[in-house]
Order: sequence, then C-alpha cells, then structure tokens
Amino acid sequence: MSICYPTLYRFAVEQLQFGRTAPTIPILDGDPGQELQVDTGWVGWLTLALLSQRRRFRAWIFTAVFSRYRFVYPTFEETTARAIEACEAAWQFFGGIFRVLIPDNTKAIIAQADALTPRVTPAFLEYAQARNFHVDATRVRHPRDKARVERAVPTVRDDCFAGEILVTLDDARSLVPRGVWLASP
Repeated sequence: MSICYPTLYRFAVEQLQFGRTAPTIPILDGDPGQELQVDTGWVGWLTLALLSQRRRFRAWIFTAVFSRYRFVYPTFEETTARAIEACEAAWQFFGGIFRVLIPDNTKAIIAQADALTPRVTPAFLEYAQARNFHVDATRVRHPRDKARVERAVPTVRDDCFAGEILVTLDDARSLVPRGVWLASP
C-alpha cells in the first residue's frame, strides 16, 4: 500500500507537529538596572579619502533588558581593553552600572566558554570586581540566552550606519546619540 505525499504531509503536520517552530517562552525582564546584554559585530565602513581605501569597524552593542534601550559603541578591535572602554561608555550613558552583564562568548570577556562555569578573562574579571557587577556569559550557540540584543547587529548596521560616509572612528561615535533607541520587544 502506498500513501501519496500530501496525505503523509498533512498527517505529519497535524499529528507530529512537523515543520512547527519551537514555542516562544516569555521571560520576565527583571528590575530596572538589573541586566544588560552585550553583543558585538561588524557594522560599518570608514572611507579613508587620502588613501582611497575603506576600513571596516565593529561595535559593542548594549541593550538594557528591562527598557530595551540600546547603546552602541563603535571600535576597531574586540579586545579586553576595548570591552572595558565600551562598558565605561555604557555606564556613563545609562547613568549607572548594571548588576549583571550578559555577554556572548567573545574572547575579549570570556577566556573559556562553559555552560556552567565560564572562565572570564583575568583583566575583565578584575574590572567587574572593581565595578561590582557580575558577568553571566551565555551558553555557546544559544542565542536565546541573550535574546534582547541578539538581532541588534543587523539593525544597528542598517539603521545607524548604512549610507553614512564616515572618515574616522570619532565620526562613527558622533552618530551614537542618533543610533540609540528603544528596541522593539
């Protein structure tokens, strides 16, 4: 006995939930000032007029979990020194230090990723202890662990820096007040 494909497909969809996406599970946002999620990514290009060259730059993107307010810090490097510099700028922007920073597993902050006990780089750990906040790294390949900031890189690239002619990194940083907004939930 043979079964035609449309019949098999209907059965799989109705009885086995074939093709369905995973259900969305709402997560409580917590208190204001509690959690700040951070991600990095390539967001734009600088045009070096004298050399007729372009140089790509990235940004540290901070999103407050409670308000979804976003801060963008353009930089060339993804190093521990730049992570600390970006955090200092974020604290100044938000008007205080959040209790928990939730980064992805960038080598600038996380020396060794682990689901239960990630190892923070010594310099960043010392900085976090001096500033009195906790680093709660996400699990590897689990973008839902920092869902508030996960899709921010394309949004920042397209809405903040697309179509801009930038010559220096300071030009990109001058756009930051325009590049800060409430993210959609």
